[in-house]
Amino acid sequence: FLVRVNCVKETPASPDPEFLETGTVIRTATATFVNAEMLFMNYDEPGVIPASQSGGTYMHAEPELIDELKWMGVDMVSTANNHSLDYSFGGLRANLRWLEKAGVVAAGTGENLAEARAPHYLDTPGGRVALIADASTFADFNPASPQRPDMRGRPGLDPLHVAMTYDVPSAAFQQLQQIRTQLGLRGRPDAEQLRIG
Repeated sequence: FLVRVNCVKETPASPDPEFLETGTVIRTATATFVNAEMLFMNYDEPGVIPASQSGGTYMHAEPELIDELKWMGVDMVSTANNHSLDYSFGGLRANLRWLEKAGVVAAGTGENLAEARAPHYLDTPGGRVALIADASTFADFNPASPQRPDMRGRPGLDPLHVAMTYDVPSAAFQQLQQIRTQLGLRGRPDAEQLRIG
């Protein structure tokens, strides 16, 4: 199912004091960044088609809503997240074009792995701020790939691969070893580690 994002502007009809106070704090910061958990794009842009898999739902926002982020004080956005390729490579490219056009610094995605991993900078009165963004939750087709002299890289996000390790009490570990044996799974019975999954 599709989600459309609408932001709230400061208007006489909706003067929420807590919201406005939060906005003041954000606007007065030297630099503010957010994770843009959607793609700024229009459905009729070249190459914008829904991918075979989304980050849970297909996230999209009209490009005009970037002005809402800027009004709120957002200077920089991470584009690396589970929605980076909801609308395939065309959606990723459209998102980056709209952010650049609006003057918002974006990091975390690109035409290849080097671009996706590259820092992007914001010059402020307080100094230069760098943003490097990555994602640890994504579909298999979302990571960018390296570019080689003989082959262009694949557009995508900067992946952060995470491996979880659990320390369990000895009795629980022995039970897990017994379950592995009962299921006929491979592994040394005297191993100090057990891989599950």
